[in-house]
Amino acid sequence: MFRNYLKIAFRNIVRQRGYSILNIAGLAIGMACCMLILLWIQDEWSYDRFYPDHDRIYRSYRENHRPTGDIGYSQVTPAALGPALKQLYPDIVDVARYGPNMFAIGTSEKRFAEQICFVDQSLFKIFSFEFVYGDPDKVFSDITNIVITEEMARKHFGDENPTGKSLRIENWYDAVITGVVKEFPGHTHLKKASVYFPFELYRPLWRRDMNDWTSNNYRTYVLLQEDTPAKDVEAKIGGIIKEHYPESVSILKLQPVTAVHLHNLDGGGLITYIYIFLGMAIFILIIACINYMNLATARSSRRAREVGIRQVVGANKKQLARQFFSESIMIAFVALVFAVILIELLIPVFNGITGKHLSMNFSLNTLIMIVATALVTGLISGIYPAIILSSFRPVKVLKGSTGRNHGGAWFRRILVVVQFALSIFLIIGSLVVYLQVEYIQGMDLGYDRENVIWFNMGGEIRQKFAAVKEKLLEHPAVLSLTRVNTPPIWAESTVSSRNVHWEGKKAGDNIAILNLMGVDPEFSETFKIEMIEGHFFDWDMPSELRTGWVLNETAVKAMGLESPIGARFAASDEEGTIIGVVKDFHFSSLHNEIQPLALRAGWAVDNLMARLAADDIQGGIAHIESSLKDMISGYSLKYRFLDDMFNEEYIAEQRSSSIMKYITIIAIFISCLGLFGLASYTAEQRTREIGIRKVLGSSVSGIVFLLSKEFTIWVLIANIIAWPAAWYAANRWLQNFAYRTPVGWWIFLASGLIALVFALLTVGFQAIKAAVINPAESLRYE
Repeated sequence: MFRNYLKIAFRNIVRQRGYSILNIAGLAIGMACCMLILLWIQDEWSYDRFYPDHDRIYRSYRENHRPTGDIGYSQVTPAALGPALKQLYPDIVDVARYGPNMFAIGTSEKRFAEQICFVDQSLFKIFSFEFVYGDPDKVFSDITNIVITEEMARKHFGDENPTGKSLRIENWYDAVITGVVKEFPGHTHLKKASVYFPFELYRPLWRRDMNDWTSNNYRTYVLLQEDTPAKDVEAKIGGIIKEHYPESVSILKLQPVTAVHLHNLDGGGLITYIYIFLGMAIFILIIACINYMNLATARSSRRAREVGIRQVVGANKKQLARQFFSESIMIAFVALVFAVILIELLIPVFNGITGKHLSMNFSLNTLIMIVATALVTGLISGIYPAIILSSFRPVKVLKGSTGRNHGGAWFRRILVVVQFALSIFLIIGSLVVYLQVEYIQGMDLGYDRENVIWFNMGGEIRQKFAAVKEKLLEHPAVLSLTRVNTPPIWAESTVSSRNVHWEGKKAGDNIAILNLMGVDPEFSETFKIEMIEGHFFDWDMPSELRTGWVLNETAVKAMGLESPIGARFAASDEEGTIIGVVKDFHFSSLHNEIQPLALRAGWAVDNLMARLAADDIQGGIAHIESSLKDMISGYSLKYRFLDDMFNEEYIAEQRSSSIMKYITIIAIFISCLGLFGLASYTAEQRTREIGIRKVLGSSVSGIVFLLSKEFTIWVLIANIIAWPAAWYAANRWLQNFAYRTPVGWWIFLASGLIALVFALLTVGFQAIKAAVINPAESLRYE
């Protein structure tokens, strides 16, 4: 029986080649698009899931209940937290602290600025590092030991076993290599470090107090006992910071390590885009399935006699339904072959858009996804045709009537409206995302980020900074040079309100949070910061360099200072006087509003920023590189443009905009493909009517209008349905940004017009083709 179904399905595909091509093309494009999106989702979902104990690893974070009533979140915790958690709570098997940094590391011949991490030895066990050389239980037996990656080992020692050999750390000391680890086999949220140092090295290197509960600078990871609910552990450890530091406003929480990449601590994050693209994948598949339903039911009269005869010879409704499901599934699997070919052709382009390295590796999971997509597509596509065609009555069918034409026509109209409503929804969404990305990139940040490069200073540059600065500024392409604790796109250091004091502060006065930034006097020149009151730091005023503060407008407003210049101010035990107020500038993500900021001269400045002449950028970089090599033996410059760093902060939005653009184009194309088939069928059904109308004097334009009018009405109804849903979704997404583009009425009108134009072009082609036929040809056999 099944073989018979397949034979009939094959004959129908061959007999109705035109409609079969439309069906297969629509389903193939829809499935290819859907599977590409699912591959991207699978890749993002795979982050931090390759560790053997990934379901037991958690990152601790602080939920800060501020005096103002706001709740903030922070992933950094006190140094003393990790050992206390392991000692006090049996539910916690192990703990590891983690602090990223950057050092110049290498041999006397060559040194590079490397991404490094200070870690507890337990980190290697918790995250199941694979050691090529060394014993993971003994690699940090001495504070001068280090663990390096295979890539780092090859860079300096080739294929030799490097354990027991040394690398020079800045110009401080020689560290002994005791272990070599492989790079992680999958995606991880952990920074890609080249070298791992013992966490306890913080104590002698920077004289950090490892028993400190007041400052928060490190990440803390915990490994829970098997079958231990994280919520139960959270309830026990929530107040541990407050127990040791009563003034703290922090409650300790746990976040699954598998959620770190996808979920922001304050909500949202990449998971939002996963839901968006999953929805778009479903939309595309539905649009493709609707094409099949429409064309199958529109041509149901061609299959009516076959159905009637089958019923007369004993076929029941279930058998007929199985036949039509078999046909739709067979067509779906034929389309699947073309979909896989399309994916192989398009995946390099898709990788370029998403920044991924995806491939159709045909693993078990990928094969399950492919087969499941085809089955679901076949079942959805075939469900309505199977119901309609299997319910024909044999007596009416064999007399030439199905009794279903009116209801089927209405259902087809509804399906076309749904198709175009989804397409218009995607057009609006794509436009809003594109406009928001353009809005962010074109925003006035309050400083000039063009032609500025960033590079890590390192110990030797820090010690020789005066000479380095003088040498670098000799070249006319290096316009200015400044030290900062962080580039002005990341807010890294904050102080809670109880550690901020100012002249005239009253009981109950609170500032939600104060951001700290260490700068040089050249900061204002390098970034072209505008002053509102007072003046910026000046090398000729050494007392102000030691005790002065410069605040932004938001900080002054938050503190209620009417005359800030000369007022006493203290933050984090650093006391002094306010010497200036800068105009607000954006120093963190545009997802957040500008927060209070205090600038302090010389505070933790270990990054260099250089402004280069626009007409000689490469000359400036070459001069910096050669000068640093001459002054610091073996130094190798690693730099990044600030503009690129800024754009990378919004890479998810940029890539989402590109993906949505192409998905929207595909959705419109598939919709028009189905509309083309329906228009062709309608014109074919009305051939006699068109011939009579032309004999009676109708013009070509009149007939085109007649055939296009109904389809135009469908698209207009689709607009009415899509607009409210798209407005709601767009505004919900824009809530993720403190600064957002307005959602103007023109976006909706433009989206509706785009859909209407494509629909009219599609229908108009068939309408004109039908209208220009000689009526003698169409009425020859009447």
